[in-house]
Parts: sequence; structure tokens; C-alpha cells
Amino acid sequence: MSIIVFESVDGMGKSAVIEQLIKKYPDKFDSMAFPSEIFKQEINDEGVITPVDFNNNTLSTLIHYHTAFEIDFMVHIDEIQKKSKKAGHLLLDRYFISNIAYAEINFIKHGYQGHPFLQLLERIDHGIIPDLVICLKAYTLDNFPEKEDSHFTKQELSHVQYCYTNLLPQLRVQDKIKDYANVVLLSESYRNENLFEMVEAVVKEKGFL
Repeated sequence: MSIIVFESVDGMGKSAVIEQLIKKYPDKFDSMAFPSEIFKQEINDEGVITPVDFNNNTLSTLIHYHTAFEIDFMVHIDEIQKKSKKAGHLLLDRYFISNIAYAEINFIKHGYQGHPFLQLLERIDHGIIPDLVICLKAYTLDNFPEKEDSHFTKQELSHVQYCYTNLLPQLRVQDKIKDYANVVLLSESYRNENLFEMVEAVVKEKGFL
């Protein structure tokens, strides 16, 4: 029983590589993705879309959104545990680490850098310690096309990547994750041609295959 988390900015190939792993090793892996459909429905019912959709976010709006994201993880703890036991290895497409990284850039973007809420996010105990976090990172985001539906500039996404770089060692020291590995992608074509083999090699090296 183990939990492997995939993290990155959008467009690095998390969902695709998870699908490839399950296709090649159907008896070993299952998956879950966050934000969940329940989260998306609740947010839409509340009339709150991703905070960066708005030009002038209030502090309460930002806190509401990122608190809702935390609740999304917490209400799925039992499902995460059950799936990981049944599959042997559960692959998570994002986990609480995403919320910490993206909350930082959202708060900076709207003028609330260093707010105590950001420190609170890092201290929350989710009750589950991922066995491995695989972070897919662009060597430079200039070599990747900008997503049409992205709410962030490439400069802002570079900051999110920087946040992941600092965050993962801290979380391991704090015993909130057991291990992590960075997979660096040089370009979109390099990602398309090499991502699966690189991730498969990491999973084997860490003893999950």
C-alpha cells in the first residue's frame, strides 16, 4: 500500500503519465485527481471560481477558495486510504502540496504576500503521508506553449515551480511526505517523447515497481 503524488504547474503531463502507468500496470495502480468533482460543484454553487478570474479579489475570497480546496482533500481521506489498499499503489493527480504552492502565488498576485493564512496551510495535518511526490518541472517555461485557459503568466508559474522546489524538502523534514523526486523537462517535445520513461524509471528506482 503506497501513495504516489504527482505535482506540477498545468501542462507538464501529470494526467497523461498517470493514465500511461495504469494502462501498462493495471494490477498495480489506481488513481484519483484533485480538485474533485464534488469540489468543483461546491465552488460553482457558491459562485466562486478560481480567484485569479477576478481582477480585485478580497482576502476573504482567497481564503474561502483555498480553505475549500483543503476540505476537498480531507473529505476524501477514507477513499484515498481504501483505494491505496486495494490497488497497492494509488496515484494522486495533485494533493495538498498544490494548494500551498498556488495559494502563495494567488496571495502575492493580489497583494497579500506573507499573510498568516499561508503559514497555516503548511501546518495542516491531513492524516495521510504520501510515500513519494514526483514533481514534473520545466527547465524553462519559455519552451512550453502557454495554455489558453491558464489564469497565470509564465512568470507567475515560474514562481509556483520555485515554491515546489523549496516546499518539498521542507515537507520531508516535517514528516509530511516520505520522499520526493524532481523530473525536469526541457521542452514540450522532450516531454512528449521521454516523460513516461523518466517517470517509470523514478518509480522503479524508488521501489514501487
